[in-house]
Amino acid sequence: PPQINLLPWRGARLQELRRQFIRHSAVLAGGLLLMALAGGSAVQHRLNQQRAKLQAVEATYQQSQKTRQRNEQLRVLFQRQSAALDQLSQYGRYGHWQLHNALALLALIPDCVEIQKIQLSDATVTLSGFAADQELLLGMPERVFAGLRGDSQRSIGSWPVLLTGTEVEPHLSASASASASASAAAGSFQLRVPFVRSLDEPPMQRAKRAVADE
Repeated sequence: PPQINLLPWRGARLQELRRQFIRHSAVLAGGLLLMALAGGSAVQHRLNQQRAKLQAVEATYQQSQKTRQRNEQLRVLFQRQSAALDQLSQYGRYGHWQLHNALALLALIPDCVEIQKIQLSDATVTLSGFAADQELLLGMPERVFAGLRGDSQRSIGSWPVLLTGTEVEPHLSASASASASASAAAGSFQLRVPFVRSLDEPPMQRAKRAVADE
């Protein structure tokens, strides 16, 4: 038959082992909790470092973008100033009569047509630009010719010449892979209008013109 030990010290020993187990479990749980907190703090610190690095990289990128934009603005401004100087040089060479002709020609161009360049020569005024709606280019030579013929102060030499699309940028049609560029340039145009100098030009102006032509 089984024997049951009922000695008091064995019961006390069992209670003491239970208390030790509870204490060890609590210490172990506390250690695990501290490790988890320390690990979480380390991970958070690492994340903060990575976030700071990303912010520094983003700030550097934004600064480089601003610098690039300023450089691009300066480049465009320089090009515009150079173009303005070229225009002033042309105006000085060909005088007020071609300038007035150019202004009269611009008055006949629709407002929604973008004029990007004006070239003056002794015989012609050439407008280069872009029209988002290509229908605006239809009939432009007729409208210009009729408008200038009705102007008593202008003498148009012959029918205006209108070039559009790849006629203005022929290199775009050289490659089939440039279809996107060719499509973008479809609204490009160049209008050449010949003018005849009026016979009633002042003698002093004609003398200056003769010297400039030489």
